Amino acid sequence: MIKAVRNGKIRQFQSDHFKAWITWLEGAEPPARTTVGASFALPELRVEIQFTAAI
Repeated sequence: MIKAVRNGKIRQFQSDHFKAWITWLEGAEPPARTTVGASFALPELRVEIQFTAAI
């Protein structure tokens, strides 16, 4: 089950093995610059992806 957590401009989606987030960079207004990340934690695999995009 994935739940959403809102805290200001930060949104997180997570379950036992997955977490994703979107964070607007300080001083940026949508749709300016954002950081998007995801991490996957399985017993045999751990992957973390994060990037910053200007749109």
